[in-house]
Amino acid sequence: LNELLTYLGYSFTLQRLEDLRDELIDEFGYAKTRHMLKAFRKFVKVVIRKRNRTLASQILEVVKVPKDKSKELPLMQRIMLGYEKAPTIDEIRRVAEAITNIGAKLAFIILAETGLRPIEIFNLSIEQVDLENRVIRPLHISKTKRAYISFISSLLHKFIIEKYLPWREWFLEQYQYAVNNIGRDVEKWRRKFIPLSEDHIRAEIRLAMEKTGTRFELYKLRSFFISWMLLEKKVPGEVVAVFTGQASLAQVETILRHYFGGSIEKLREFYDENAPKILEEV
Repeated sequence: LNELLTYLGYSFTLQRLEDLRDELIDEFGYAKTRHMLKAFRKFVKVVIRKRNRTLASQILEVVKVPKDKSKELPLMQRIMLGYEKAPTIDEIRRVAEAITNIGAKLAFIILAETGLRPIEIFNLSIEQVDLENRVIRPLHISKTKRAYISFISSLLHKFIIEKYLPWREWFLEQYQYAVNNIGRDVEKWRRKFIPLSEDHIRAEIRLAMEKTGTRFELYKLRSFFISWMLLEKKVPGEVVAVFTGQASLAQVETILRHYFGGSIEKLREFYDENAPKILEEV
């Protein structure tokens, strides 16, 4: 329980818990996730229910202990065997088009076009995004997973430069005094690449899903990216692992040398040729 609460930063909302199960399976494995969520549900029943029965019921409805034995397999293997269903590119494009908030739209498209974990995108700092070279370096390193490097498509890069960055400057100026007034570190907030809260981003995406009649968890965008690369583009699994943080740093270096002569530029060219493009035009 303590490890799970630490992972959540000792705070959570219902929206944060929506795709927690898949996130934990990807991060810690099926067996450990079952133990963690069983302990969490007991905590909710014993502690939270005494204070707020309605909230406890809502949490228990969202957080379920996984029972699907196929989840014991790694995500990439589940996709190859057809056990993992991902949204289609048309469904994702419809939702992206319906998102009206520029920051939430960007977060959603990056998730779909990179396959990175939501927590990595929500926590990106401005220093981790190299717009000149269209490189994202999440630097999310845990005991089990390492996100190494990903890229920004040309169309998304154009969207960022022409639409997102002007909006971001407006947003920072508009809300910095409010952030300061509630006691948050303004400079740390300003350094976030997308300075919206995770709850705000999720709420905007959910609203767009309701408008389009499409519903899937954000973590399914990771399944979509991996499925697209493996099944649509026939990209070798070890290369997909480089983009999605499923390889160790040593493995990444070996794969980069073997397939791309150690060149980040060649890896980016490969990404441009094969990665899904959610924005069709800006």
